Amino acid sequence: MARHPSTCSTPPTRSSSSAPPWPRRIDWWAISLVVFGAGGSIALNIAGVGPGAQPLDYGVAAVPPVASLLAFGALMNQLYLLLRGPAGAPVDGTAKPVTEPETAPVAPAPSTAPVLVPPAPTARPAAPAARVPK
Repeated sequence: MARHPSTCSTPPTRSSSSAPPWPRRIDWWAISLVVFGAGGSIALNIAGVGPGAQPLDYGVAAVPPVASLLAFGALMNQLYLLLRGPAGAPVDGTAKPVTEPETAPVAPAPSTAPVLVPPAPTARPAAPAARVPK
C-alpha cells in the first residue's frame, strides 16, 4: 500500500526541475503545538461532562475539538497545495510566460438615430421666500 508523500519520514527522490526551493523538513514544534492543543481541548471537553454521564455523552463531548482539528488539517493541506504551485512546474525560472488569449474581433453595434439632448437652462431658479418663525 502506497503512503501519502507527506507521511514519509524521508522525502521521495525528485528530479531537479520539480524540487521545491526550500529544504523539506518536519516542523516538530508545530506538530507538538497541534497535538497538545487538540489533546488538551478534547480532554477538557470530556472532563467537563461531569460524573454519572452516559458513555455516549463523553463521545459527543469529544466531537467539536476533533472536528476543528480535522478542519485545521484540511485548511493547511489546501494552503500547502496553493503555495506549492502546480505539480511539475519548474522552480528555476524557466517557466513559459503567460500569453493573453486570442479573442475574435467584435462587430460594431448597429447605428441608431442620434439622440437629441435639450440644452441646460441658463437662468437660476427663484429663491423661495423666507418665512419668519412665530
